[in-house]
Amino acid sequence: LITSYKVTSGIPDFTNQDYLINKYLFTYHYSALLWEESRIVNQGKDEYHTFAGYAPVFSPQLHLQELNSRNEKFVINSGIDEFRSIVTPGKNLAELPHSKDEVDSIARLFLLKGNKASVFLLGNATEKNFKDSAKHYTIVHIATHGLINNRVPELSGLAFAQYHQENSADKGISYDDDGILYTSEIYNLSLGCNLIVMSACETGSGKLEKGEGVMGLTRSFLHAGAKNLVFSYWKISDSATLELMLNFYRHIADGDNYAAALRKAKLRLIQNRQTAFPAYWGAFALIGD
Repeated sequence: LITSYKVTSGIPDFTNQDYLINKYLFTYHYSALLWEESRIVNQGKDEYHTFAGYAPVFSPQLHLQELNSRNEKFVINSGIDEFRSIVTPGKNLAELPHSKDEVDSIARLFLLKGNKASVFLLGNATEKNFKDSAKHYTIVHIATHGLINNRVPELSGLAFAQYHQENSADKGISYDDDGILYTSEIYNLSLGCNLIVMSACETGSGKLEKGEGVMGLTRSFLHAGAKNLVFSYWKISDSATLELMLNFYRHIADGDNYAAALRKAKLRLIQNRQTAFPAYWGAFALIGD
């Protein structure tokens, strides 16, 4: 609970609040049984990581912003360019310039440690490339827009590189690879990744089902075999997310487990008055280790 704060030079100071994260690690799971099973699976895991990063970026110069018309009726969220969520004006996807730097920089961290790292950027960050390649990596990072439908969680998804339908046959793109990876499609994948990071808006949202919990993107990735999952509760800042993610992976590279790495990354943002407000760091949470 934030009870008071200082205002200096017009910027509220949230750096010295008594946040619980100052003292504790936080992880979540759908049940105690699933949590215990994930701990057993993760014990003694190989420290050698392979990384794959996906960032469509949605550059207007490359005409990657126009949302496929098949998905038009599912664009239900509005926002501004700084947020990683679907926006409605002109059926366009806001450009995410920091997402390219995010994926490139994280890949370099892994390469410097002698690990394998691959990046799929702009027009190469397609839904088909994700389906074909993600299962071959231990850590998968997706920096994109989130499309959330809480009423019909099967229609929630992650945006990949878009294409013009009239050209789809020439590119060998099927109806199922339309540029949106839907929750219903994820259930049918076999991933087995040690960690999947959804660096997008509101990816923890979903429909609450009695006896099942929240049905949405998180549940679908766990069903597809992900051992650990980082997701977001609300709209996230493109620039602040870049900083948080880089720090998160630096701590992983230094040997921290995922929970400790995420906590330290958040604490780093809290130390800076520009990003100390919880809206910048509080959205992300971890299911698993």
